[in-house]
Parts: sequence; C-alpha cells; structure tokens
Amino acid sequence: MMLPLILDRVQVYSHVKLPLYHWRETPGSVTRTGLTENSFAYIEVSRFQAEFFRARGSVQADSLQREFMQRTLKYYYRVQDEKPELRTAYRYHLKRYRKLYPSYIRAKGMSFREWLSYTLFLVSPRLARRFYMQVYGERYRREYW
Repeated sequence: MMLPLILDRVQVYSHVKLPLYHWRETPGSVTRTGLTENSFAYIEVSRFQAEFFRARGSVQADSLQREFMQRTLKYYYRVQDEKPELRTAYRYHLKRYRKLYPSYIRAKGMSFREWLSYTLFLVSPRLARRFYMQVYGERYRREYW
C-alpha cells in the first residue's frame, strides 16, 4: 500500500537490471494462512490504490477499480464456501462495494461480461455466480471461486 505513496513523490528514477529484490515467505503471513479476516486486506489495498490514482487523474485508477470489484466478489464466494464464520467480518466490504459501485462500474476498459457480473453481484450474488459458471465453466471455477 505504501508504494503508490512513495512513487507519487519520486521525481527521478532509474531502472537497474540486477536481481536486488528478495522475496521472503513467512509461515504466518496472509498469503500462507488460508482465508482469514486479514485476507480482506487485499480488498482494501485495491480500494486505496484506486482512490489514490483516481484523485490524481491517473489511468491506472480504472484497472484498480475493476480489481477492487473482482476481489470483493472473489472473497465473498470464498467466505461462503470455505469460512462462513467470516461472514460478519466481510459485511463491511460488501457495504463498501455497494457504496462504490455507481462510480466504479464506469471504469474504462471494463468488458460487458465484467459489467454484467458486477451488476448481477449487486442484485444477487447467487445469480452472478451462476452467470460466471455458464460463461467460464469449470476452469474459471478453479481459478476464481
């Protein structure tokens, strides 16, 4: 979440073709512990970045708005399937989705399928899921839901 704030202040940068980045995996990290309440941080990061770039008039805002919507859907279905006990914690993100939907649904580059699934999700999450299963089938089920 800090990278956009840092890059916003950078006036000069250079690209170095050396492997200077080291990825460290820790057993208790969000990416390793399965679905928990902390997993919803990914939804918030997408929203924060979308708002950050939108305030600056950046074209990146559109893709981040779509990412926010996609992640909100993804975690909704994961909660339903894997961790129903997280439903209460997830409600906050669902409310935020409903609030941001009117402005985010106009993001440039959104396909008709995306638009339809995000709109169906607003009306009926169950219907949105059936739509995506029809369009993408089992391959998409494994990757997305």
